[in-house]
Amino acid sequence: GYGATTIGYLFAWVGLVLAIVQGLLVGRVVPRVGEHRLVPAAILLMSMALAAHAVAPDVPSLMAAMGLLAVGMGFNSPSILSMVSRLADPADQGTTLGVSQSLASLARIVGPVWGGFVFDQFGIAVPFFTASALMLVAGGLSVLAVRGFRAEQTAALH
Repeated sequence: GYGATTIGYLFAWVGLVLAIVQGLLVGRVVPRVGEHRLVPAAILLMSMALAAHAVAPDVPSLMAAMGLLAVGMGFNSPSILSMVSRLADPADQGTTLGVSQSLASLARIVGPVWGGFVFDQFGIAVPFFTASALMLVAGGLSVLAVRGFRAEQTAALH
């Protein structure tokens, strides 16, 4: 029920938060925390933010949920690309990053189609809850992947 102006402000808010996170925070936080910790934390934050979207009763609550989602996305995207880059065989790095970006593009196609279908069939909250659940699965998989990443780094040091 929000108008174009409110929706525009919400998207501007997301853009501002993303710019701050990626422009000012990622470079400072990653060296201290490391991608191996940041990726699962960012994915969990995104999962919580998506669930919060589903129950946000007003614009300020929605802004908070969208801000948290933007923070998670802002830390997650560069950290995952960095990890993929480092885990790939140097000879296959370009191919691996290309496949990674292709899968991300596919998700940006399938996600809205799925969300629109679920929204139409079950209502406004269900797409956010299903996205939140998928992010929880992704978070679990990221923990497993991070364990492999840390083992790989440890082996490389010895």
